[in-house]
Amino acid sequence: MLLKGYRIVDSICWIKKGSQKKYKKRPGFHLRHSKEICLVGLKGSVPPNMNAFSADDIIEEVPGQNSEKPEAINDIVEKLCPGGWYIELFARKNNLREGWVSVGDEL
Repeated sequence: MLLKGYRIVDSICWIKKGSQKKYKKRPGFHLRHSKEICLVGLKGSVPPNMNAFSADDIIEEVPGQNSEKPEAINDIVEKLCPGGWYIELFARKNNLREGWVSVGDEL
């Protein structure tokens, strides 16, 4: 993001829930991972229609099949910047969404 002129302005944390309200643990490099972070970037000035403070930055949901991300992440981004340009990196076929540019090696 930074190399393309974007600056990181915030993040959204997806806490992966499992059965019996425990965290879903996936193998990481050094630790077991129970979360994913979505970086929110901005290029240029803040758009006049930006809805700051319109959503929480934490989502607690059960992962879908094949690491499917919750739609709540896309909903938050679309609510934050209505009518904006949206991109999802590391996208998969099960996460394609109309109005988004999706980039990934599994498409």
